[in-house]
Amino acid sequence: RCNAVDAGAVCGEDRSQPMCICSTAYTGTYCSAPVAMYERMDAWLGPQEAARMQTVLGVAQSSPAALISVLPSVYALLTPAQKTAMGWAQNEMIDSIDFGMSALDINTALTSIFDEQLGNCFTFNYANETNNGEGLHRASFAGQHRALSVTLKLHPSEQVAWVESTSISTFIHAPGTPPNQGITYSLRGAAADLIGLRKGCYTACYQDKVLEKCGCMDARMKKATSATQCQFKDKDCVDSVTAQLGEPPSWAWCKCPPECYKEEYAISATRAALPIKLARCANATGGCPDQRESIARLTVYLESLESEIYVEVENMPFFTMLSNIGGQLGFLLGMSIVGIIELLTLCATLGKD
Repeated sequence: RCNAVDAGAVCGEDRSQPMCICSTAYTGTYCSAPVAMYERMDAWLGPQEAARMQTVLGVAQSSPAALISVLPSVYALLTPAQKTAMGWAQNEMIDSIDFGMSALDINTALTSIFDEQLGNCFTFNYANETNNGEGLHRASFAGQHRALSVTLKLHPSEQVAWVESTSISTFIHAPGTPPNQGITYSLRGAAADLIGLRKGCYTACYQDKVLEKCGCMDARMKKATSATQCQFKDKDCVDSVTAQLGEPPSWAWCKCPPECYKEEYAISATRAALPIKLARCANATGGCPDQRESIARLTVYLESLESEIYVEVENMPFFTMLSNIGGQLGFLLGMSIVGIIELLTLCATLGKD
């Protein structure tokens, strides 16, 4: 076990000594960690933070969730160009794309966007303030034959070890709106709030408080353009915000009214085997990998072109209310005048008698 990584390691027989005696290039209980890695970590984070990171890495060997929680703060140390280079490029991830039974050019049909939380994203029917939705592909018919079909490359060998199955996250949302993010499902529906995102409002309150206390913004969430992301050395400060104040929805000074307009897409997902046959390896001496594990086809289509609209309206319009008030006042006023005339007539009759 000692020389599983370090070929020059020797298993120690003296129980008073370390179990493994490593060569000069490796260290650790089983000589599995390169010394150069720790040297780079010291230069990158500093001795104190590097020691904390080593503790996290030790815990992460048995609990990957511990590493996931600190990855955004470590990731914040990289430049935007480095972050983009770490993700898959468009040609590495997407093989082909069809819409409405016609093949599309990948380079023009998709727009590449880098997101701090999602990494490299490739958006179909991308719209923003510049193009204002012009030139978008629009569905004229419902059904699978008029669908958007994308053939994807999954690269299972490059997936992290703690992910049980190879997948690519897909978000369905209206053009020009941000995706509704999550970390549970590979395919999720979106709720696109076009005027105000209540969740985004709470995030803004939280980020403002983190900026006020720590001088940076939480790397796990979107930040203001002028702010910097909190790094690994700021993790304790960031964690103390919710530890002391609780979650943003409970903050009295964080006012986030419900959204004024909201579009929701109801999604039903099914899964089936690929309806195509992939080429087999011929005369392969090193074995033939199962290509079905690295290819997926995503089909997005409208089951119906109908849509349901729920509108909140007042029970009594303003002009109807004025009409009703006027009618009631007129009725009461009319009754009062008749009553006064009758009383005067009664008094005059009694006086004569």
